[in-house]
Parts: sequence; structure tokens; C-alpha cells
Amino acid sequence: MTLFTNINDTNARHSWDVLFELHGGPKSAVSQTDLAATSYAQRDKFLLWQLNAFGEDGNLPRESFVFLKQIMDSVTQSMVDGDWGMYANSIDTQLDGNTAQKLYWGDNLPRLRKIKARLDPSNVFWNPQGISPSV
Repeated sequence: MTLFTNINDTNARHSWDVLFELHGGPKSAVSQTDLAATSYAQRDKFLLWQLNAFGEDGNLPRESFVFLKQIMDSVTQSMVDGDWGMYANSIDTQLDGNTAQKLYWGDNLPRLRKIKARLDPSNVFWNPQGISPSV
């Protein structure tokens, strides 16, 4: 992947950034809490990163999603499932609900689905990428 693939396409021009958050890995305070104690499934990771794209006048070209996905894939394609995930407070609107749940909640998903079914059986607090209640 090159950052200049669509340099001559004015429709694809936009601003973007990459944010890095260091969580410190296995010896950090963040990872001292058990993974199953909260819904946060990435507690044991050393580094979190977030990709953002910004359009002009509130318009974001469709091509920007392709660009961001290429950056993400260049990092994650060599990783096995479970070695990476996504943070639910930094939503990716391009994910379907099932994929989002898997990436956001990881191994916590079955437990969270049971809690959702018990506390919100009518799924009142629904969103497209939120936790689906277990049946």
C-alpha cells in the first residue's frame, strides 16, 4: 500500500491522522485488572491506535474508508485472531454488527450477551454495533 495511490484523484483528498495510546503491556496498571472483570477486551494490549479521516465541509469522500482500511490491513493482516481488536468508544461505521461485536468485546462477548439479555430483554438500548442479547 502506498499513501499516494490516489494522489491525482481530487475526490479522494482528505485529512487523516493516526493516534497511538500506550497502555504499557502486562506490567501496566491498565492490565492489572482481569480481562473478564469489565467489558474492555483490550486491557492486555501494549499499544492501541486509532485511524481518523476528515473531509471538507462535513463531507467525507467514500474513498477515505478504503484508504483507512488499507492502513489497518497493513498492520493486522499478519496477526492472528485475538491478537488485535477494536475499542468500542472509537467505532468503525464500516463494520457489520457481528464483526463489530467480536472485535469490540472479544472473549467477553458471551458474558456480556447474557447480561444484556437479563437487563435489557427487549433490546431497548440498541445500536447497530452494540451487544445483541443472547437467546
